[in-house]
Amino acid sequence: MFLGTTCVACGAPGDLLCAACGDQLQAATPFVCPAGLASCTALLDYRGVGRDLVVGLKYRNARGVTARAGAALAIALRQAPDLGPIDVVTWAPTSTARRRARGFDQAELLAQVVGLRLARPVVPLLHRVAGPPQTGHTRAERAHAPAFTATAPGGGPSPGRGPRAGLRRGRHRPELAAAHVLVVDDVLTTGATLTAAARALTGQGARTVHGAVLAHTRPPTPPAPAPDPTRMVRAAHSARPGAQDPQGGFAADRQREQRQAEL
Repeated sequence: MFLGTTCVACGAPGDLLCAACGDQLQAATPFVCPAGLASCTALLDYRGVGRDLVVGLKYRNARGVTARAGAALAIALRQAPDLGPIDVVTWAPTSTARRRARGFDQAELLAQVVGLRLARPVVPLLHRVAGPPQTGHTRAERAHAPAFTATAPGGGPSPGRGPRAGLRRGRHRPELAAAHVLVVDDVLTTGATLTAAARALTGQGARTVHGAVLAHTRPPTPPAPAPDPTRMVRAAHSARPGAQDPQGGFAADRQREQRQAEL
């Protein structure tokens, strides 16, 4: 007996992302590149079906979406006008606790597909220092980024299966010094995570660091300013006949009163 799959967005049986929901995906809108990165590319807007896709990957074990999502992200990278040369692909690792609970690191799965599509080695270059997770925090709280340390690129492949599993120790392992590195992550909110990753890599000699994310979270729309009551009073005053009388009164009213007095 085979277990069926359902759409991560609407739950309809069939593909992990049905055609109807796929048509509702929105491309990421322009955003400011996080500090420390030479460029940053985002595939989707983290709203609607885009959010359902990421949530399904991270919390519902829908890791099968990474094949299509990673391939689409690689296409977006090829079309990015500000992406420079790439020597090696890595990822911003999740915490050890998160990886243990899920059984995988979603950023690593995406990086594996991106590296395969770009024909670049995928190497674990970052170690996440223990700290609180970013999920569930406000944008202000997320500004306090997780800390990373750069690991030596000469080590063997990290745990997991995928395109990178075929890489052997010592093969396709460029030195981090002067390397152009692409860091893959799942969601970009404030950019603090990628900035911290870039800081760790450039601190160990990387020449440039580029970012690539599956989805970008738009900043909240600021509330509309409250109406100014004094402006409303002035507007009402100027709308009355004769309001432009330089003497400050209502000329039309005075003229009418004078005519009535003469009668």
